[in-house]
Amino acid sequence: MNIVIAFEELVLLWSSFLILTFISFQMQKIYIRCLYQVGGRSLVLFPASFAVPVHELSHGITALLCGHKVTKIVLFEVNGSGTLGYVNYSYRPTILSPFANTLIGLAPLIGGFTATYLISSLLNPDALQLLRTGAWLTKDNYIDTSVTQFTSLWHLFQGQLDSPAFWIWSFLVSSILVFSIPSVTDFSGAAIGIVILLLVYAVTYTYWGMDSLVHRALVSIATVYTPLLFLSCALVGVQIVMLLFVGFAITKKQT
Repeated sequence: MNIVIAFEELVLLWSSFLILTFISFQMQKIYIRCLYQVGGRSLVLFPASFAVPVHELSHGITALLCGHKVTKIVLFEVNGSGTLGYVNYSYRPTILSPFANTLIGLAPLIGGFTATYLISSLLNPDALQLLRTGAWLTKDNYIDTSVTQFTSLWHLFQGQLDSPAFWIWSFLVSSILVFSIPSVTDFSGAAIGIVILLLVYAVTYTYWGMDSLVHRALVSIATVYTPLLFLSCALVGVQIVMLLFVGFAITKKQT
């Protein structure tokens, strides 16, 4: 396969997933900013108190599974550094270390998915159907996939807006998903492995196309994770709108 054609196909294939991921990252920043504007640092720390431990546990468990020696885990700590939790570990460098560090750095994405699944099974089993609905990643079904996901979200929200359990579930899940996004430090530690993996992916796709094992693995992961991205954008979006209304009401009352 011509390398130019392969690159064009990869851009078409991954563009919608990357755009959705980018939107999720931006919504995280807006959500935290809205929390701070409405209730100050205390309101940010409240969801962080149960979401950050999920984030750090994900790092810690993955580090242990990768054979690293975990020396210290701080699940949640309020101090002046701005860091609410961290995991310290050591390891003997090998050829596989970059890939292990990539898994460790991106582990909160898996932890966030797992926590969302467990909370949903307890508080909103209907949401499990959405999470189990794989969004197939292809070059020509963006519209169909989007319509399917939005329709599923509409059915999920419809009839539940007056239920207290729905709003508890929504707050818990949106908070965990927001704080499950890897930090700059996480991405920094995973950078070398990500670059190597992308290079391997590009080369294997150029020669073997859709039959590449790396391609199949990454598409399978994206297929599972895309419904969670849709859910994250929807729930965090609802929380942002509510916070904006609250902030507007507070401002109006003060004036």
